[in-house]
Amino acid sequence: MATTYSKTAIALQGGGALGAYSFGALKYLYESEPDLRLSSISGVSIGAFTAAIVASHPDNPIDHLQSFWKDLTVFHSKLLPAQVERFFAYFGNPNFYLPRQDYYDWPLWTSFYDLSPIKDTLAKYVDLPRLARAEVKLTVTATDIESGEVKSFDNSDPEQPITIDHIIASGSLPPSYPPKKIGNRSYWDGGLFDNTPLSQLLNQISVDDAAVTRVIVINLFPNRGAIPRTMINVWDRMTEIQFSNKTKKDVALAQKINKLIAAIERLQGVPAHHADSVTQLPEFADLAKYKVFDNIIAITNNTPEDVSSSADFSKASIDRRIAAGYRDAKIALTEPPKRAADIAKAITLRGSKQEKAEEHGQEPMEPPGGAELPPAGQPPLATPRRPTPSPQQMEEIADVMRKMLANEPGGRSS
Repeated sequence: MATTYSKTAIALQGGGALGAYSFGALKYLYESEPDLRLSSISGVSIGAFTAAIVASHPDNPIDHLQSFWKDLTVFHSKLLPAQVERFFAYFGNPNFYLPRQDYYDWPLWTSFYDLSPIKDTLAKYVDLPRLARAEVKLTVTATDIESGEVKSFDNSDPEQPITIDHIIASGSLPPSYPPKKIGNRSYWDGGLFDNTPLSQLLNQISVDDAAVTRVIVINLFPNRGAIPRTMINVWDRMTEIQFSNKTKKDVALAQKINKLIAAIERLQGVPAHHADSVTQLPEFADLAKYKVFDNIIAITNNTPEDVSSSADFSKASIDRRIAAGYRDAKIALTEPPKRAADIAKAITLRGSKQEKAEEHGQEPMEPPGGAELPPAGQPPLATPRRPTPSPQQMEEIADVMRKMLANEPGGRSS
């Protein structure tokens, strides 16, 4: 497959046992691209577990992920019906969680299971010293219980390394699991705030790398669904909506920024990528980055799942999800423009289109409002000069940016 990117970044949703789907997608990705080495990865909940394992083994994490999911698969016997095995994990998953035994204290319980086993399991697969070297940029998210805001933990600062506790905090979904205390703060599952850590992934990527980075989002919950007919259907659909992909918010933000940059282009008379544009100033670096993400590919699990699916660690279900992820990744990565058309169209870089038009001798793009930028080879509307906006102008533009970015997913993170 012909590519126009040199880097790959991946965002992984949370969803308990549904995370086997992500493993299947990653398996196809690494098999089809043997030399692949991710530049960045983000994850929440089971996606955080997977992301940490991938970042720990950047050359090829598939064997480690295969063993990890084998550990999480509950007891299997050919003598037992698969339908029965689906419910085994409610009684505990020996490598993930165990039922609480302090029944005498049950009126004061705030969770049903003990997460001690997953700490030992993750220690087998997560290489903390290697994470600290940040060969692959890693971000996991958790929800601060007191503030109600998302908190991102990353490996950008060796002085504040990611630990197993940070990873577990990302997957501490109530009321099944207890909150995880880190320092003087307590955290629940990051999926309670946003189950698709896309904005956190984009924040990892530099302006220079943005235009050459392919972004892949692996969704465990479908956005679309049927009208519920029963109470069980209602619960299923409610869960899907709660934890489904909210990427449209990121796209909407990108569209707002596109409009802001178009206005700046009109006022200055030079395109945003021009050396004399105010958008080339360091203060506006993030604006340029949002403009160039046009290689976003969504791989989505659209297979119907029951309400108990996230707790279904049976061999049949895990194998089925791995196969589904593998199949869907093959489709999405073979024809990415078709599968990612809506997102790509929404956030395609105007500047790159303009440059391509100029290369082919075509008329440049017309900015919103009908006004044209100067054709190639002709003087700009305003004399190019190094941008030196006044402090007042800078504050006015910054105020507009603050109001726009207030709606950014994950923008309230600390």
